[in-house]
Amino acid sequence: MGQKRTRWWQRAMEQLFRRKQSDERDVVGMPIRVRAAGGTDIGRRREQNEDAFLCLPERNVFIVADGMGGEAAGEVASKIAIEVLQAYLTDEAIEEALNSGPSLEPLYQTVLERANQTILETARSHPGWERMGTTVVVGVVRNGVIYLCNLGDSRAYLVRDGKASVLTRDHSTVMALVEAGYIRPEEARKHPLRNELTACLGMNKRLQPGYYALRLRSGDRIVLCSDGLWDMVSDEEIGHIVSKHEEPEKAVEELIAEANRAGGHDNITVIVILAETGEPKEGKEETLPESEGEVAEFARVRKNEEEEDNSEVWRLRLRRERKGE
Repeated sequence: MGQKRTRWWQRAMEQLFRRKQSDERDVVGMPIRVRAAGGTDIGRRREQNEDAFLCLPERNVFIVADGMGGEAAGEVASKIAIEVLQAYLTDEAIEEALNSGPSLEPLYQTVLERANQTILETARSHPGWERMGTTVVVGVVRNGVIYLCNLGDSRAYLVRDGKASVLTRDHSTVMALVEAGYIRPEEARKHPLRNELTACLGMNKRLQPGYYALRLRSGDRIVLCSDGLWDMVSDEEIGHIVSKHEEPEKAVEELIAEANRAGGHDNITVIVILAETGEPKEGKEETLPESEGEVAEFARVRKNEEEEDNSEVWRLRLRRERKGE
């Protein structure tokens, strides 16, 4: 059943991306361009900021990383992740990957493994950093589509028509409990195991990131963020704040301010990406028939369906519990 589902999504993705790689257009034939802004804040309770982000709207590459490990280890891990991803997610590498297939999954996997190995090697060379790690969520926009991948509990949201929807799956103990039916989704935010991750960069095991792709519409907003935002601000409020701002910078500022007003229990990092319809480009237009565009409006390129090996779950509480809890 899983293989059949995977093949169906692969066919859908192949239909969706059958167009010139150099021309970014939405389903009505107009090119999609994006504006974006990012920001980070230490919050109200932490002594240092272990988050990091990369916001490159000129290249349509966006990354948020949330480090952990105590002392300076978390800050180092998130910085390594950003540096390695930026170095290897070049325009040439992205173009080559999309010319070879319908997704960026192979490229993402290779680059994340390099970042993971670099973090592991750095940890081994510094006593006390053995459990350093970082979450990561990445978005690359090409051809009117955003390609996402994530490890850990840093998230990507779609804000459309004023409502925020989570696009990524958290790699966490509470998410596993929700999916298994042991707790309700509304219980997850207050659950005592909410800070335990089942996957991140810095783990000495095979990486299984989540891979996703979304056909962007003009007016869509994508929010990439660390848990310092979504743990403090409800999905409903995220959608409300982002929708009312035409400038991504203003949305970022208000989201961070709202997280701090709610307590600012952790570092807060946010990138807001706004998709807009631009002017038509010169040359022949290549657009998808509407039926093909709709077939993969939100296509999960790969959903990790393998069962978690609970004996190997790496529980990361280091520096992530809130004070006094």
